[in-house]
Amino acid sequence: MDFERRKAKTLASLAAPWSDKSPKGSIDAPIASLLSVINLHPSFFTTSSCSGRISVLRQPCERHNYDSKEENKILTKKSKKKAGGGAFPTFGENETVGEEGGILVFRFEPLIIAVDCKDVASAQELVSTAIACGFRESEVPLGQIGLIMVTPEYVRYLITVANEKMEANRQRTDGFLHVLQEKIQK
Repeated sequence: MDFERRKAKTLASLAAPWSDKSPKGSIDAPIASLLSVINLHPSFFTTSSCSGRISVLRQPCERHNYDSKEENKILTKKSKKKAGGGAFPTFGENETVGEEGGILVFRFEPLIIAVDCKDVASAQELVSTAIACGFRESEVPLGQIGLIMVTPEYVRYLITVANEKMEANRQRTDGFLHVLQEKIQK
C-alpha cells in the first residue's frame, strides 16, 4: 500500500472514538496539537504516541530486559496525572526487589511518537528536528540482588525530579511543535 493510502486509512481510523488501542483509550491531551501538526504534514502521519510516563519496575536479574512487559512488574500504583504532564505515583514503604533477586528500576520516559514517513529524507529531517529539540530517554536503577538500595524517601525525591523532567519534556514538546509548524509554513 502506498504512503498516501496508509495515511488516509490510519487518519480515518483515528477519527473513530473506539479505534485507540491504548489502555487509556485516547490520545494524550498534552500532545494533541503536536500530533495534529505532524498528521497535517504531507510527508508524515503518526501511528502511536505517549506524552510521557513515570514508573518503577521490578525486573528479573538474569535478563535485565527493560522492555519486556511480561517480565516486569510495575510497582507504582495508578497515579493521578498532573495538569502539565507528570504524575503523583505512589510507592510502598515495604517494597522489595523480590526473593529471587532482580533489579528495581525507576523509569522516566519522555515523549514517544511513532511516525510513518513518506521517504527517508523526510524521516531524517523529522528525527533531526526532534534531536535538536532535546529528546532522549533515561532510567535509573534503584536496587538489585534482592535489595532496594535507596530509601522510600529517595524514591519520592526521584518522583519529584521526574515530575520536573516531565515539565521540561512538555516544554520540549511545545518547542518541537513550534519548530515543525515553522517548517511546514515555509
